[in-house]
Amino acid sequence: MGMNATAATQRRWFVLTSNKLEQTTLVRLLAGVGLEVVWSGALDQRAIALARRQAGEVAIMAGLGARDLADGRARRLFESFPSEPMILFFRDHAAVPEDVELPANVIGALGSEASEDIAARALSLIQMGYGVLAHDRMRPHRRLEALDGAAQGAAELTRREREVAFWVVRGESNKGVARRLGVSANTVNAHVGALLRKLGARNRTELAVRLAEGARDLPRTPPTPPPPLPPPG
Repeated sequence: MGMNATAATQRRWFVLTSNKLEQTTLVRLLAGVGLEVVWSGALDQRAIALARRQAGEVAIMAGLGARDLADGRARRLFESFPSEPMILFFRDHAAVPEDVELPANVIGALGSEASEDIAARALSLIQMGYGVLAHDRMRPHRRLEALDGAAQGAAELTRREREVAFWVVRGESNKGVARRLGVSANTVNAHVGALLRKLGARNRTELAVRLAEGARDLPRTPPTPPPPLPPPG
């Protein structure tokens, strides 16, 4: 089943996290963008079994920490919900394994470095179909489809920065952008750094929010590179 904005909006949401304060925050964030939260509790077998009884009707917001990743709880979560829309909240980026591959049904991933306001805006974008990743070490199993093209509108951006930004707002990692554009990962890293500075973003989540919210009348396809110059003579 392909994920889309309608699927995420029409379902009832379960919030699963072992951190009590995090539970309250995540419930408030989901409710703030109009998503119906029907249950919140610890990330354990009881909660997973409860949500599984409503498979096909629910979506999952899960808070994950180092222990969840190390003891297999995150893996069990992914195995239990292979097709339900899922948003992940990583409270410790350092605990995320290098180049972790997110399951295909993950429609967005947030991190604790984002303020609550930025997290709420990022959730709104995820709900609309944008790909938002909290950290470049994460990479989507597949490219998340955006409802609009994005990231060409800022006049101060160079052509290459617009190309990089187009894919960043779709949830591509820096390595993924490099593969798409045929350049080195170091080159993309430099362009992302420039985007952060020019748009006043403190992290990747803020950057995706600013790029997507700033898009105006943009195409649905990647920016077209200019034609090659004719050979001399």
